[in-house]
Amino acid sequence: MGLMGSKERVLLLVGPQHVDETRPVTAQVRRWLEHLSPLGIGIVATMLKEAGMEVSSQEMQPGKIYTLDEEIGQADLVVASSRFYDSGMTREVIELAQKNQVPIVVGGYGPSLDPKSYSGAVVVRGEAEMALPQVINDWRRGRLGEEYDTRGQLVDMSKNYVRPDRSIWPKRTGMGARWARWPQEWERGCPNYCSYCSPIRVQRVGVRARDVGDILGEIDSDLEFASRFLFSTDLNTMAMERERLLDLTNGLNKRGIRWFTEGTVSQLLADLRVKGENDSLLWAMKARKNGGCWSFLYGADDLGAEKVAGSKDKERHLIQEAAEIFRRFKIPFNLSVVVGLDHHTYPDTFFTIASELEASMVPYSFLHVATPYEGTAWGDKAYREDRVFDNEPLHHNHRRVVHRPLGMTAEQLQQGYYWLLRELYSPKRVMEVARKNFDLASWQEDPLLWLFLTGYFWGMETYAAVKELELRGRVDLPTQRELTAGFEKWTKNGSGS
Repeated sequence: MGLMGSKERVLLLVGPQHVDETRPVTAQVRRWLEHLSPLGIGIVATMLKEAGMEVSSQEMQPGKIYTLDEEIGQADLVVASSRFYDSGMTREVIELAQKNQVPIVVGGYGPSLDPKSYSGAVVVRGEAEMALPQVINDWRRGRLGEEYDTRGQLVDMSKNYVRPDRSIWPKRTGMGARWARWPQEWERGCPNYCSYCSPIRVQRVGVRARDVGDILGEIDSDLEFASRFLFSTDLNTMAMERERLLDLTNGLNKRGIRWFTEGTVSQLLADLRVKGENDSLLWAMKARKNGGCWSFLYGADDLGAEKVAGSKDKERHLIQEAAEIFRRFKIPFNLSVVVGLDHHTYPDTFFTIASELEASMVPYSFLHVATPYEGTAWGDKAYREDRVFDNEPLHHNHRRVVHRPLGMTAEQLQQGYYWLLRELYSPKRVMEVARKNFDLASWQEDPLLWLFLTGYFWGMETYAAVKELELRGRVDLPTQRELTAGFEKWTKNGSGS
């Protein structure tokens, strides 16, 4: 530990975002667009500093873990936050820590659900706030355990929330600062229990929400909130009780905060029917130059089924209704969609998804290749059936196929995913979507708001990504032409009705 009279030195490590070796150039653009500072490691930093420690942080980079050797050697303790796709880098860090005889603690979704992949480190399973005081105490006494499992102990968000130390995050400058999204947590948990969702395995079913005064107080304590976009990292913000949501939304509006969030839509649609337009939550959420919801992400997930398995309210028929209503309220409405689940078939599921998304005309849809994670119901099933053929963690990034689907071949899934990107994000299609979502008043108020409403920039970035994939030989063009011809025939025959 530190020299007599000096502070104990802790090095915090976190993995990178948006790493994709199949399209490295456009992946950097997406990383710039979607970069989000790691909220969890900020919370850990606060707790360590409150315990009297000196804290520094670094981002782990693929192929460059060796550059951390000196910093690890100078630390008294290393703490790493790990997801699934950066688990390989975390294992390299564990080896460096062992070489330097520095204890290392790892936490996050990866260690919580798959602790065996982190041999040689002290593993924290569950929410860090519940385990860290004991970890610190045991470390100082020289009695660190091998595992701290607090998955059954959940933070009382309304009373004991630890605000993150944002000073440890790198500062963005220039246009990067203008686009920066300041993460904040409003709640944890979700009423749904989707079979492939990893966060819900740790956060649990149900919702624990922060006190609105605490949320707004955190915003008021940091002037940088007002100059950035606020990104709610919640699993399902709309699962919070209505009055709390209304108080929060009104408080954000008074402060001129432009915010992003994600959640389900059934509560908002029901609220609109009961309360009427002017008294609805959607009315309070309307986006404008200084305030309101500038992006709402709906995890529609499985468009190959009428209802997402394990969910209470994720129904496919809600999408087009929600798209029209959000458009009316000038709230950018985006979707998250998964392809390659066990009941998906080739090519019909891809045609169904394309038809649904083209009909809804939402600004942007994030398409994800189904990726099995150990610790989730679907992921465990895929591993038991020996269908995971690619164990390189960096490939488990929702863009590469790493398992054998049941309803198609792995190559059909990969090419079907590429076909969806090509179909939905051609320049012609991107422009059609932009025209559908264009709002003259929003353009006159703030051209940046127009970009979010139309999804134009993200659509063109995806088009560029597809072109990069084609140039690198990832896209099988004959297969793409066959799919396009099949989709035209499928649509003409009314299969998409």
